[in-house]
Amino acid sequence: MNRIPDDFDYIIPSCNESEEFQSYIRTYPSIDSPEIFGLHPNADLTFRKKEVDVLLETILDTQPKTSSDSGGGASREDVVSAKCKELLDSAPKNYFEDAYIDVIQKMGGLGVPLNIFLMQELQR
Repeated sequence: MNRIPDDFDYIIPSCNESEEFQSYIRTYPSIDSPEIFGLHPNADLTFRKKEVDVLLETILDTQPKTSSDSGGGASREDVVSAKCKELLDSAPKNYFEDAYIDVIQKMGGLGVPLNIFLMQELQR
């Protein structure tokens, strides 16, 4: 039988200490970095991309596949076409990927890891 010894002193933290503990715990990040688990930071990017892919696939799978022409609303293709036009209009007019690729090639090409990162950020 496990019995707590008589000379065991358990001190209940005071209110101030409890608040200090809680405020310290709140400083921890809400999302663990992959480095904590010995993974490369790109593992987090891969995980998030896969999560988004699954989310979008689920959304697309749950949408109705048939359209009714009696409603008179825009078809799915019209909605997609309008969204594409909206995205194209919001994109910067002076973005020419070929020009950026030429500059990156002059800086050592895509064999330099920092240049790969730069190209990924430009494309994003």
